[in-house]
Amino acid sequence: MIKCVVEVSARHIHLSQADFVKLFGPTAELSEKNKLSIKTDFATPYTVTLVNGDKKLEGVRVIGPFRPRTQIEISLTDARHMDVEPHIRLSGELSGTPGVTVSGDFGKTCLREGVIVAQRHLHIGMESANKLGLRAGMIVNLVVGGERGALLKNIMVRLATVDQPTVHVDTDEANAIGLPAGGSGEILIK
Repeated sequence: MIKCVVEVSARHIHLSQADFVKLFGPTAELSEKNKLSIKTDFATPYTVTLVNGDKKLEGVRVIGPFRPRTQIEISLTDARHMDVEPHIRLSGELSGTPGVTVSGDFGKTCLREGVIVAQRHLHIGMESANKLGLRAGMIVNLVVGGERGALLKNIMVRLATVDQPTVHVDTDEANAIGLPAGGSGEILIK
């Protein structure tokens, strides 16, 4: 078993540069509010509102850097609230997913697709992955202890620049297992 950090990935949005300008104006700059465990990513001070008909989710954090396509990651509970069909996908796999309207301080953009529920995944550095015999795309399981401890299956291995192996689960999953802040677990390699 491999010890790892387990982090909660709350609802957020990755924006294309064009959509960022539509939402926050031509003079806005994508700045860093705080760092994230994946060294290439950062939380920005910007938030947006997601709109689908009369349903809204406010305060959705913008994560940098820019992506080629705008992508929204929400939980299954959020998907039900927003009345969008949930598609559990890896980041970047957006084809055939639902869209919503995104509203920012300056304007809005209507997405035809791009809303996903992120598949559970393990971020691990190349060197650590090689030592453990892991490759991108492999599936592992996670054991989390505690009063509501659980075995979480079907966690996709993703290579990333991280200090330590880190599993990302969404807020629904974290709440279901009573995951504390600074949670940890053990990876089981199949």
